[in-house]
Amino acid sequence: MKKYSIILYVFATMFLCGCNEEDTNLSELKVVKAELNFNAKAQEGFIIVSQNDCRVSVSETWCQATVEGDKIIIKVDDNTSLEGRTARVTISSANGIQTVPVSQMGGYFRLDSEHLQAVSDSINNIALTIATPFDYEVTASDSWITVQKESDHVIVNVEKNLTGLPRMATTTLTCPTLGKEIPFTLYQYSVDDLMGEWTAEYTNMYGEAKTVPVTLARHKETITVNGLPDDLTLKAKVKGEQHFAFNIGDALGIYMGEYRIYQCGIDTDGAMHDTHDPLNPESSKVNFDKQFSFNPDGTCACTFVADSAFDNSKNMNGLAITAYDMNGDIAGPVEMFVNFKLKR
Repeated sequence: MKKYSIILYVFATMFLCGCNEEDTNLSELKVVKAELNFNAKAQEGFIIVSQNDCRVSVSETWCQATVEGDKIIIKVDDNTSLEGRTARVTISSANGIQTVPVSQMGGYFRLDSEHLQAVSDSINNIALTIATPFDYEVTASDSWITVQKESDHVIVNVEKNLTGLPRMATTTLTCPTLGKEIPFTLYQYSVDDLMGEWTAEYTNMYGEAKTVPVTLARHKETITVNGLPDDLTLKAKVKGEQHFAFNIGDALGIYMGEYRIYQCGIDTDGAMHDTHDPLNPESSKVNFDKQFSFNPDGTCACTFVADSAFDNSKNMNGLAITAYDMNGDIAGPVEMFVNFKLKR
């Protein structure tokens, strides 16, 4: 009897094993693994499922799927839209259906650096950071700059400026896939390149628009604007290799043999700020800083912006030359230079 019990146990075990194998073959369709991280550039990923010979359909034409056994190859086209997009991959077999979402980022091409930079007259190298998944091209407008393209940045190599004048060049970044261009503008100059002949434009103390030829001259760290009416002179200080600024409160000398004249500021309300007083030294920290630029026609200009506000929180809008008698009492303005700028 014991012998027959052992035989029955063996047959029962074989039957159960056969049932488990059949259950495994009939198991539910599952997604085992998926690599579907798509940026905007055309590329491919995959989905691995638990069974072979599945059927696949895709909801969008920009996404394509190909079955290779238990592996499904997913390909996406370039996305030239700024918006991201999604599609659905439906996988089906006799044992079930699975839906897998596919997402693709929007297309972009941008310069993550300042679009306009200024460098000194010495040899320079500038790194421009580019953000895009697409291929791009770089061209330079002038021979004194060369460009070297890397995957995510461009090196702009700048030759030494021996011309004695400011100069400008443009580097153009082009993405053919998006049909987009990004210009990068480069200025190269030093303070010494700005010396020489200019045309000063300003509104005087009587509200009259004036255009006057002037000359900028440098003596050590001081720059003078010469040629203004009544032999007046404005005075600026060198603030760096490319910068100078008019200091509010600077003494300008003797006027008409009997007045001491000082360089003061005018705020946006037209009020004059007398800041040469040593008892109010904080006010004298206001400077009128140079802002250099090239005009579209190739000429250049210097405009001026205050580095801080006056004590009344008003911004500077120009310069004034103010007279004081020899006792230190104010005699009044000699001239004003509202919206002062230089062009050449």
